[in-house]
Amino acid sequence: MHIKFCDDMKRIFTVITIILLSSFALFSQEECGELKKKTAKTYEDAMANLAQARSMSYAPLRAETYYQEAYKLLQEVIDDEPEYGPAYYYLGYINIHKQQNNLQLAVNYFEKALNYCPDGLHMANYYLGKLYFGIGDKDMAAKYMKAFLAKPDYVDADSLLDEAQLIYDWSYAAAELMKNPVPFNPKVVPGISGKNDEYLVYISPDNEIALFTRRVEEDDRYSAWGSAGGYVEKFFISRRNKDGYSSLHEAPFDGGEKMKEPFNKEMNEGGPTLTVNNKEMVYTVCRHVDPENKNSYYNCDLYYTYYSYGGWNDIIPIDAVNTDSTWESQPSISSDGKTLYFISNRKGGVGGYDIYTSTRDESGSWGPPVNMGKKINTDGNEKSPFIHSDSQTLYFSSAGRPGMGGYDIYFAKMNDDGTWQNPKNIGYPINTEYDDVGFIVSTDGKYGYYASNNITNSIGGWDFYSFDLYEEARPEKVLFIKGVVKNEANDEPVEATVEIKNIETKEITEIPVDYETGEYVAVMRFESDYVMTVKKPNFVYESEYFSKEDSTLDEPTTVEVDIKPVEVGKNYKMNDIYYESNSAELTASSKKVLDEFIIFLSENPNIKVDIEGHTDNVGPDQANLILSQNRAKSVYDYLVANGISASRLGWKGYGESKPVATNDTEQGRALNRRTEFLITGI
Repeated sequence: MHIKFCDDMKRIFTVITIILLSSFALFSQEECGELKKKTAKTYEDAMANLAQARSMSYAPLRAETYYQEAYKLLQEVIDDEPEYGPAYYYLGYINIHKQQNNLQLAVNYFEKALNYCPDGLHMANYYLGKLYFGIGDKDMAAKYMKAFLAKPDYVDADSLLDEAQLIYDWSYAAAELMKNPVPFNPKVVPGISGKNDEYLVYISPDNEIALFTRRVEEDDRYSAWGSAGGYVEKFFISRRNKDGYSSLHEAPFDGGEKMKEPFNKEMNEGGPTLTVNNKEMVYTVCRHVDPENKNSYYNCDLYYTYYSYGGWNDIIPIDAVNTDSTWESQPSISSDGKTLYFISNRKGGVGGYDIYTSTRDESGSWGPPVNMGKKINTDGNEKSPFIHSDSQTLYFSSAGRPGMGGYDIYFAKMNDDGTWQNPKNIGYPINTEYDDVGFIVSTDGKYGYYASNNITNSIGGWDFYSFDLYEEARPEKVLFIKGVVKNEANDEPVEATVEIKNIETKEITEIPVDYETGEYVAVMRFESDYVMTVKKPNFVYESEYFSKEDSTLDEPTTVEVDIKPVEVGKNYKMNDIYYESNSAELTASSKKVLDEFIIFLSENPNIKVDIEGHTDNVGPDQANLILSQNRAKSVYDYLVANGISASRLGWKGYGESKPVATNDTEQGRALNRRTEFLITGI
């Protein structure tokens, strides 16, 4: 979808549209001194010409003649009386309103007016505040508007005070942001960015694919936003080339290709969001309400589709949120797939375009839209909601909050009770005086992304940029694990049960496994260590331990799981069983993993096992044998102490006698240092 920017605040503050008080006496004559008789007559003639010009707003060419005459006469006044403030005041006024206006010269005249008559020309503060705001000097704008607001009794119109307060708030906010810049090092994302315009980019939670809109040249189509010179918007997909890269963030995207059926049938499609398994998509489709009438109301709605058997299914409108008379777009779905965030301009909102949510029930049906309220929405417009995979950090753009100007990017954190904290401006220079929209954050929280046409190192017009996101603006840390569960015997995907247990709270979350592919995806707030257990009847359990201190888990991590059928006489490795250095004492995390083994043995009461310990070849043979025996005995003792009958258990140490890999490398030695169990009976 084409980005159609909203410049509400800029239009409000455009200097050319300055509103004048109906009263022409905008200063106190007595406080600015008296003129000589001859000069006073010249000044009166200037005022008469100025009044005539003001009365001819309907005839600007005729008004210009009077402005020029008044300007000439006022110049004569300051030649005779160079410290007469009102003359400078009206010279500033004319430089705003004449056809060949000179705003910088107007600033100079108004400042001289205040210099010579600080107490009698109060309205000069107002004009200077607006002028400085218009030219981008927010510090000076705040200074003069603060002075203007300090004397409200000097002002006849409340509307001017309201406007001055608004300008002051925005100027002060922008000035403070600029005094406290945040780190920002934008780099073009190659592959996605090219000679065309690319925007509305979405990177999948696993960080492997990007979906985006690209303007391409097609003679037989046209843009719904008007003439586009033969260019239309198409929905594209790009994939990372992971080969040879240890970090997904460093892996480059390819140049992208158009999304195939059922996409790209309408003039404007895009702005997607995906569930964490990349199998469900909600995105925006814009079309004329009456397809036969290109002059009919142009509307955007949300559509849903899901991926199965190698392709995307037909798109389905989300009727619970769409209406023919309201605009719905820019969706973002939570990591559990239950909450959809989007924008709409429906009646009953806080402002124009607000952020709404819809909740999906157990049957898969979406509920009615709920406005996020005044904590998030303003009486202006909001855009581009993005709920991070932590499901607690919302990023969005707003044109209704004091900031740098236009749309600024904000973020808000959800409290434990489901309420939202006050949004925070993400800061300058990420935010600019232009519209900053379409912001997303990588799953690991380390990188921000957005499209822009205002950064100097661009490839085309609108390009996609990445930058390091500073710590305070990052979401909560998440554990993102994905993989495929397979039967080791035949390498076929299997539908199994994947459980992830929070070590601190003991809370267990069951993760869905795709019955067709065996794929699973788990996203958890990484506030504690976790242990993942994979189960299936008549198969041996598999477990993995995830420590929140393990930096390799910062990025989305693939964990392939091969489960093995229960078989007497077969050995099975126990993952993540560790001991204190040169000791048989189990680490705390190893005991948590053994707890899952205890559950497996409890659920399969007929299984009998021997615990077997193995070492590498570092050190004396006899010492290694004794160490392996002691470690196997430690596991045995822990199982017995936690309710497993000793009659079902045995233990033995083999030292370095049964390696499964070479001992010539550290990697091989690590594989040889292991604990296994042998099924001796069922």
